[in-house]
This record gives sequence, C-alpha cells and structure tokens, in this order.
Amino acid sequence: MNGTVKFCGMEGSIKLPSGLTYVSLTEGDGTTANYKDGTIYFMFASNNGKNVTSATTIMTVNLKVASGTASATLDVAITDIYDQDYNSVPKKIIGTGLRF
Repeated sequence: MNGTVKFCGMEGSIKLPSGLTYVSLTEGDGTTANYKDGTIYFMFASNNGKNVTSATTIMTVNLKVASGTASATLDVAITDIYDQDYNSVPKKIIGTGLRF
C-alpha cells in the first residue's frame, strides 16, 4: 500500500560523544526536552496537527567542543514517529548519526 503520512511528532534521544559538552538547549514549539548523563531526551508533537517541514525548528542544542576535537558524531535515536492523529507509524531510519 502506498500513500503519504503526515509527520507530526516524534520521540528520541541524542547521545553526546567524548569531545562534546552539553551547554544548553532551547525547546521549539511543541517540544519538551532534557539533558541527563550525557544524553538529550526529547519529545515533539505539532501543536496544530499540521505536517512538519524542513523549516520547523524542534529544538536548538548548544554544545562546547573540547580543544583538539576535530570532528564528532552524535548518536541520534528516533524511538517513535506520530502521524497527524498522533498514532505511531512505521518508520525507517537512514544513517546512524549526525556529523560535524
């Protein structure tokens, strides 16, 4: 069966590798997030049930890079994705992290 599912929410976590230190985070509309023991946990739900676009800011995370760290990979895990009715939908995660 083919079709389009609106992406309106998700839950997940971001584990920080050595070389990066958590400084702060700013939650976007509909996001709750916290930092604990080297991991940022977040949950996002569109407040208006509208589709999320590339212009949607879910959260902004500020990190400090340790001296001598040339690059690092953030381990991002999406544990659930929700449609416009906030039902869990099948997901396929491509890639294992964000690199800077």
